[in-house]
Amino acid sequence: MLELINIRHKLWLLIVFPIIALALLLGYAFNRYAHLESEVESLYADRVVPLIQIKKVSDHGAIQIVDILHKYRAGLVSKDEGLMQIADATRVMNDAWQSYLNTYLVTAEQVKVELIEFQLQAVFTHIATLQSAINQGTFLAIPQNQFVTALYEKFDPLTSSLQALTEVQNDVALSIVEQTEQQFSQLKLLLIIFSVIVLVSLIAVGLALYRSIQHPINHIRSQINHIIESSSLEKRIDIDNHNELTDVSLAINQLLSHIHVIHQQLVEAEKLSSLGSLVSGLAHEVNTPLGVSITAVSSCQEQVDVMETGMKTQRLSHAEFLEIMAALDSGLSIAERNLGKTAKLVQEFKNISAEQETDVEQLVDLEAIIRDYCEQTARFQLKMRVEFSATGKLEQLVKINVKALQQILLQLLENARVHGFSNDSDTQPFAAVRLEITDNKIFIRVKDEGVGMSNEVLNRIFEPFYTTARQHGHAGLGLSVTYNLVKKHLEGDLKVNSKAGNGTTFTILLANKTLAQTA
Repeated sequence: MLELINIRHKLWLLIVFPIIALALLLGYAFNRYAHLESEVESLYADRVVPLIQIKKVSDHGAIQIVDILHKYRAGLVSKDEGLMQIADATRVMNDAWQSYLNTYLVTAEQVKVELIEFQLQAVFTHIATLQSAINQGTFLAIPQNQFVTALYEKFDPLTSSLQALTEVQNDVALSIVEQTEQQFSQLKLLLIIFSVIVLVSLIAVGLALYRSIQHPINHIRSQINHIIESSSLEKRIDIDNHNELTDVSLAINQLLSHIHVIHQQLVEAEKLSSLGSLVSGLAHEVNTPLGVSITAVSSCQEQVDVMETGMKTQRLSHAEFLEIMAALDSGLSIAERNLGKTAKLVQEFKNISAEQETDVEQLVDLEAIIRDYCEQTARFQLKMRVEFSATGKLEQLVKINVKALQQILLQLLENARVHGFSNDSDTQPFAAVRLEITDNKIFIRVKDEGVGMSNEVLNRIFEPFYTTARQHGHAGLGLSVTYNLVKKHLEGDLKVNSKAGNGTTFTILLANKTLAQTA
């Protein structure tokens, strides 16, 4: 499904998805933070402020008013100043209490408030009585014990109730703090869980998008590698997606088509060039034996003319006749021998195309075929020592053109015998043949320990009519024919590795056409 989406859209999705997830996470965090902030504001408004108000009631009632009354009895403040301070303290006390009553009260507070209302009213009534006594001048006449006892009988219950109310406020505040801490812990846990979910989702989405992009890329890469391994410019990349990689695949296919056309043109040009080289080489090689044959035939014709003239005039002696017959025999022998060379060159030239009839492919035990052929050829035909060894999956039967393989081995061993040891006549020619069979490849190596080849010779080794032993009667067609046999009849490749003085190794590389295994 994702492979149908353009890569550009996938990248946008990879960018947008984290932004949306982050926005949701921040939105949820801010919402919970606002809720916690309102909880803190409520704690201050409904608990801290009432505590301040209760403290004002307690301070101005139990402390300030009592303090003023004692100072007045002691003569430290005047009558008017004392009455004014008592009135101010009473007003502040009443205002603070009324403000407290306007806040949010829990059930425990409402129970305390009913008692305090009663006690507060008693305190205000007693204060009013004391203010009246001060105005009438009878306050100082009240006995000290009576004054103190009456005063504290009114204020002590109020102070105790206010203290109890304060403790209720503290308990409620602590409860709210605990709830807030619990909510904060829950928020932190939810944020962690949500963050993990978002992270896992991002990783999952990222991997899915990565695979949706990587899979087509790997598909294209594998097909390109397959094209490279098969060395076939006719194959194309299969297109199974509809995104930017489709354009890449189409571009690669177009490039392959263009390269294929250029390759075909180069092959045709190379064929023409090779044909010209072949014809030129053939003409050069055939010219000498044909010239000698023509000269010999012309000489024979002259001898025939002399004999014909002598017979007509009856002046041909027996000695002259024998001399003419000897000349004819020599001339015809020369002509026959050189015409035979010409026929052989023409036949070798025909073999270069490797189009001659050969046996069809057979299912064989390749190790046995090569071992037997090398032993027989080395012993009876080439008169050289050949060492054979084999490794790998030797139990498999291999489908191969046996006749073409034998012809190739013969030519490579002959090349090792003639060229590899041509400069050392005291050393018996020797070659090692190594067979290696893997799951999909077959390697056949023919190695000699002879004189080797220079880079100049190595670069031209498969050219028709190129030889370093022309003085010994070799035309230079053997390895060219061998190369074409490997390419066309075995559908493989022939490579050579050599250095002057270090011997030569020919390697035949074939595909393993395994159809069955030996029992």
